[in-house]
Amino acid sequence: MENEKTNQLTVYDELKNLLTSIKDKIKTSNMEKSVFLELTKSAKIIQEKLNDLLKKKGVLTQSDIDDAYIILQEQQREVFEKKIKNNNKKILIFSVIGIALISYFYFYKKK
Repeated sequence: MENEKTNQLTVYDELKNLLTSIKDKIKTSNMEKSVFLELTKSAKIIQEKLNDLLKKKGVLTQSDIDDAYIILQEQQREVFEKKIKNNNKKILIFSVIGIALISYFYFYKKK
């Protein structure tokens, strides 16, 4: 019973921390509209789950805890996918720059 109570607090705290983190990111003014909309959507999903958990007044089933963890995992997955996408863009940009420099030096030495 004690372990289940700890899990409930942990899930709630993790959701609350994630929501706080997202709200802090939203407060930054220099972000694209698409990023703002995605963060707002994520914050809404998390807030709805927190409200759902609070309505149950501490009596959570394992299903409720599992659902909360699924939401946390989805949010983390989205963050990692965005990081991978950004890293792939950086690799592509540096590759193009590298190829351009190599081509420039090749043609420069050829002349």
